[in-house]
Amino acid sequence: MPRILMIEDDTDINNSTAEYLRRQGCTCVQAFSGTEGRMLWQAGGVDLLLIDLMLPGLSGSELIKDIRRTSRTPVIVLSAKTECPIR
Repeated sequence: MPRILMIEDDTDINNSTAEYLRRQGCTCVQAFSGTEGRMLWQAGGVDLLLIDLMLPGLSGSELIKDIRRTSRTPVIVLSAKTECPIR
């Protein structure tokens, strides 16, 4: 079963998305800040990341750049932003 790391500071969005993913048979680990997300990412074992760009602490953009230095794990960005700052 896929292990997904959900990094989203909005509690309602984070909880409802995680619950949906669990009903689909996924294991979902939840983080509510970029810093917490990085700590959970470093623990390993993640197959997919769902990341908001506007996070407290470490931004989603910074976190993705950090992850890309060492990994090609798929990332799906969840954001209200209309432009992507990641290149």
